[in-house]
Amino acid sequence: MFDRFKSLPISKSAVLNGQAVASVIFMMTSVILVLAVGFLVGFRSQASFFEWVLAASLLIIFSIAITWLSIPFALAAQSVDGASAFSYLVLILLFVSSAFVPASGMPRIIQIFAENQPMTQVIQPMRQLLASQPIGNHGWLALAWLVGIALISYIAGTRIYRHV
Repeated sequence: MFDRFKSLPISKSAVLNGQAVASVIFMMTSVILVLAVGFLVGFRSQASFFEWVLAASLLIIFSIAITWLSIPFALAAQSVDGASAFSYLVLILLFVSSAFVPASGMPRIIQIFAENQPMTQVIQPMRQLLASQPIGNHGWLALAWLVGIALISYIAGTRIYRHV
């Protein structure tokens, strides 16, 4: 399939960028559906319009970073199973974060890891924004993690794609 794309009169980055845009749109559609179900079952937020805009912006940046993070792994994988195995790495980060329980209740070594990994840094400002609480440094830390992940993954993905 890649040979066919390479023979077409399109830029080399169009395939990867198109896949990334489609993935981000799919993720944002999923988020909207989850929020709709949350509102149906009683979720209410005290957040202002500006806080909702910040939360949505953070989610879009998160979607972009996760999408670009998955692209180098998918390109380097030898099979579909190998490419899908990447999702387990992301799930581990999610489960060892403050998503489900406060990091303060975790064993010390896990607590240190949980407090200093990207998922916690994204979850905390999202939680605080939707609760209309100040986000402190968590917003900047989340942004730094996500931009760093997206940038490094973009560079790795485009380099691997050149050799595929």
